[in-house]
Amino acid sequence: MIEPSAITSLPPFLLANHQLLALLENRPFHQAISKEEMEEAVYLAYQPWQSRHPDHVFRSRWQSLCHKNDAYPKQWVAPMLRTLVKGYLQFQHGNLHAVLGTYGEWQTVLSRISSLPVQAAAYAQCDDTNRFGTLKPANTHGICPLIYPYDPVVEDYIAREGLHETHLHLNGSTHAEWLWQRALLKPHAELLDFSAKYKKETWVRELCHSINPVLNPATLYRHLRLASHLRSWLIAISDGRATRLDGGYALRNAKQLFYRGSPFFNDERFNDLENQALRAEMDWLINLLQHLMKTPDPLADRLFHFYLLLENEYLQLTVHRQDRYGFDQFQKYTLTALRESAELGYRYRFRQMGGAIKQQSRAGWVEGRFAPKNSFEKNGVLLTSILGDYLRYLQEEDTYSQHPRDLSKILAELNAQVTRINKQNTRSRLKLTLVAHFIKRAWSEEKDKKESYRHSSLRNTLKIQTDALCQTLERWSGLRHWVCGIDAAANELHASPEVFAPFFRVCQRQGLTHKTYHAGEDFTHLISGIRQVADALEILDIKEGDRIGHGTALGIDPKLWLASMPNMLVVRQGEWMLDLLGAWRYLRDCPHSQHATQKLASDVARLATIIFARPTGCEALDVLMRHRGLLPKFVFACIDQEASWHWQSASWNDAWREEARLVHSAKEEGVDLHLLAAWWRDTKLWQQSEKQIEVEAKYLDEEALILLQQCAMKDVQKRRAVIETLPTSNVFISQYQHYREHHSLRWMKVPDFAKSNDPDIMVSMGSDNPGIFSNDLSTEFYQLYAVLRENGLTDMTALNFLATVNERGRQYRFHKWRRGCKTGGEL
Repeated sequence: MIEPSAITSLPPFLLANHQLLALLENRPFHQAISKEEMEEAVYLAYQPWQSRHPDHVFRSRWQSLCHKNDAYPKQWVAPMLRTLVKGYLQFQHGNLHAVLGTYGEWQTVLSRISSLPVQAAAYAQCDDTNRFGTLKPANTHGICPLIYPYDPVVEDYIAREGLHETHLHLNGSTHAEWLWQRALLKPHAELLDFSAKYKKETWVRELCHSINPVLNPATLYRHLRLASHLRSWLIAISDGRATRLDGGYALRNAKQLFYRGSPFFNDERFNDLENQALRAEMDWLINLLQHLMKTPDPLADRLFHFYLLLENEYLQLTVHRQDRYGFDQFQKYTLTALRESAELGYRYRFRQMGGAIKQQSRAGWVEGRFAPKNSFEKNGVLLTSILGDYLRYLQEEDTYSQHPRDLSKILAELNAQVTRINKQNTRSRLKLTLVAHFIKRAWSEEKDKKESYRHSSLRNTLKIQTDALCQTLERWSGLRHWVCGIDAAANELHASPEVFAPFFRVCQRQGLTHKTYHAGEDFTHLISGIRQVADALEILDIKEGDRIGHGTALGIDPKLWLASMPNMLVVRQGEWMLDLLGAWRYLRDCPHSQHATQKLASDVARLATIIFARPTGCEALDVLMRHRGLLPKFVFACIDQEASWHWQSASWNDAWREEARLVHSAKEEGVDLHLLAAWWRDTKLWQQSEKQIEVEAKYLDEEALILLQQCAMKDVQKRRAVIETLPTSNVFISQYQHYREHHSLRWMKVPDFAKSNDPDIMVSMGSDNPGIFSNDLSTEFYQLYAVLRENGLTDMTALNFLATVNERGRQYRFHKWRRGCKTGGEL
């Protein structure tokens, strides 16, 4: 994990801390919290995060922090925020920016607390000290809470070229600060879906209880109500409407606050979520902090502290905390449903991506990913919402939602807008295309017993979704200019490329010729991650212009990975057999790898013999497993109805009939379809395949792992595929401690990062889930730029490395804008 410096390491634990929240909620507001109680609560939150630090590290940091805050007796919030400002923010040319050298640490802080109060403290401090004159936040139109460093070379490049987004999930892209504003307005409505998920999903309960052991829907509702009332009081204190009565503000405790509420009305601007809410929040935060910095006010500080603890509790339900590694941890945030109602609309997010300056979008070409539904009617509703709001974004239309939302008319209007934008050659608006991403799901024998073959439930779902997606494209022909690619996302441990192969091919036959696939992101073993990428390349036929999402396994330093793993790992026997088979396939032709190849061949044969209950060598198994991408339904029919089955009559649909022909061709080539069918549906084989075994993390040594990575990279190079790199997502989910370890630096061939004999591969950039990771494409660009400058590169040299990555996103985009739209309506 990225560790903040000594001075900034503790403030986040004073501002996001369930022990402190309980103290403030259960004690009268006028009763002081002693420094000893504060210290204990902060220690209990800090120690698990830095468990390898001896206690004296914490004690000395705490004493130093308290000493610096002695100038503010009985106040905690303003001093903590000022400490964070000093560590991470600065004014340049009259504007507030993040400090480039500590930008990686700042990203870690944002995974625990909101950035808005810290920014507000910077502005309040300026007015307090008058060092910079009277400064106010830039007019961001209330759309983006993020803050970036400022470098003239980078900003000039972004202004000229724009940043090209190749991997962004539309759901998961709303920032936590905006979700907080919605939750305070209508807490009951915002928590309906969350309550249902809390009852149903173990992972959601785990996430809640890891943030606060007593956090549940009822507690969260109470906390949102308290925060809403607190905000009313704090605004009134900041603008002088709430005056001291008998030494206080007529507030006694949280219980009284919950039931009696506030006599003050909230700012009406909070009701305008899309345009004014965040700006209104920033305004009162600045006013209150100016008040606290000029006039000691322990009670106001106490109420403000309470408010921020409540806000940051909610934030940690929506933003991936950086000390939680692995895809399963990330997936917990996607299951809470706290984003469901907020993300029914899309225009706000397009505005966020474009940035604050209306005349010039920071984003250039953007690919937004959506999950296809199980009927063309539902797809129509979803795409009407996405493209309708994109049209509103292009038109700057605030009242479009009052008009009839007809997809054919939207497509026709978009056609006109694209024509206008192309003629003007303007960069005032981001250019959107859509990618349909199917969702991977775990295979369960219990769930699939009815049909008794691997992933039967998921395959049935994919068949329905694929047909619905194709019907949608036929129903609205103009969509073919907007839905331009396919993908499969979610946890790669749950399903392999073989499951998706038939459905990718059918989509391709229907015109969705661009494809990408999440692979090598999270893996039980580094060899496993490399195999997932190799399978995607081979089974999905990834080739020129196609892409791989993440691909971390191909770039992470094996030494780093081995150091972060236990000596022994638990894997499934069948998956391990495939992992070793993939490694053998790559290494068998490599000089100086004979020992590793012999070891792999021996273990593959041993495992295959156990699993298939018959002697099976690498060559025969390799031929068989290369055909795992066939559609099981037709393989079963071919062998079960051998005399009567004919591929020509297997389906009335041309696209699906072609899948039957592929099965027939495999049979003609001599592929053992009976053995392949057994792999999918033989119960005894399942049991052997799913058996868990222990393997060494260092099954192959570091040198062999690097060679294996390079073989896979050469495969990517040969196919002229592009890998989408997502730095913040990978740093938060993978084994990285800092952006300086990120594998994209190796792929870019940055000095001191590339390995000897690494092939050249093409890399593009994406932000993944900007709301969940509190980032965007500018964040990604600056994080890598900061590492390059830290490594001694000049500004132009660093920019050139990143410009190449950005240009790959433009050159290998899935967009059809370049050809223009011929029709916007129906067939």
